[in-house]
Amino acid sequence: MFINFWYVAATSADITDQPYNMQMLGQKFVLFRDSAGTAHCLSDICIHRGAGLSLGKVVNDCIECPYHGWQFDGTGTCTRIPSAGPAVRIPGRAKVDSYPVIERYGLVHVFLGDLPESERPAIMKITEWDRNDWRFSNSVVYDWAINYMRSTENALDPAHAEFVHAPIFGNGGIDPDYVLPAMDLIDEDDRIGCSYKTPIDYGKDKDPAKEPEHVTAGTIAYGPSHYVTILDMSTYMSIRQYSYVTPIDERSERIFLLSGRNFNLEEKHDDEFDKVNWQVVEQDRQVLESVQPALNPASNKEEMLVEADGVIALYRQRLQLWEEQGRRIDTHALAAQQASGNQASAIPSPARKDEKGWVISPVPLR
Repeated sequence: MFINFWYVAATSADITDQPYNMQMLGQKFVLFRDSAGTAHCLSDICIHRGAGLSLGKVVNDCIECPYHGWQFDGTGTCTRIPSAGPAVRIPGRAKVDSYPVIERYGLVHVFLGDLPESERPAIMKITEWDRNDWRFSNSVVYDWAINYMRSTENALDPAHAEFVHAPIFGNGGIDPDYVLPAMDLIDEDDRIGCSYKTPIDYGKDKDPAKEPEHVTAGTIAYGPSHYVTILDMSTYMSIRQYSYVTPIDERSERIFLLSGRNFNLEEKHDDEFDKVNWQVVEQDRQVLESVQPALNPASNKEEMLVEADGVIALYRQRLQLWEEQGRRIDTHALAAQQASGNQASAIPSPARKDEKGWVISPVPLR
């Protein structure tokens, strides 16, 4: 799992003036709104005696620890230590990690890492979101007991739809002449992916004098686990599926799916699109749960990749690059640390770049 990316913690409707707890990247967080309606995200560990802040309550725009009543504001700064009395000077070390929050598309995006604002990657943009000729009615949240890298690779993979989604999109290998169309790889600073075109078969009544129409399909990934699937079925019928995937830990994830279309915009068509979405989700889940190993192999040599897997190789190159940049959590060291039961850790927040004296150690990186 990787720090220094944006991850979705919840829907905007989930966050109120009551504590909301969420696990991301193997760590626990607490979110809440202050009296102005601003959402905040803090590490869910009280630096006093380690209690979960999410079990407390919101008091005076602060999260109050349920154990001894210590209060922390939206910046993570401790503002009250009841046992010390009102006149006490609160130590500078009395702080917890606070993470930048942006609400967009009805989702609460949290930046988990210590990069300054100028160096942070952008949140995956939904370019069609505010357009009147598009409808985003199919917004769902679901959990998978699947590694986020495996599911991201599945989304990027152009060769699986013919077989996994045969009842909807393919023939399931019935066509003995089926060959995956030529792919265009996308390899840019902020995104990777692929697209391809396949002709539409209109049958014997198709005018041979006209150029055949094509379906354009593909997926583009932003960061380790956000991606958009593009399906242009004609010049006037398109679907976009934006998936904001948050690793809960190495073996489970939460997916925030925003699905849009530019045809059949009336509400009465929402259910039929929902039905197809869930069929696709279930087909992917069944296959991905069978994949071994559950996590990506240590080397590409341990799987037999072919030319059609070019985008998979490209994605794994990005993962390697981010690891070389020091963004990858050392999950083996973290698991040993958690198993020992005598040390807590937190995702480093931006404040750690400028402030010293943190009580909780940062997660181990590799």
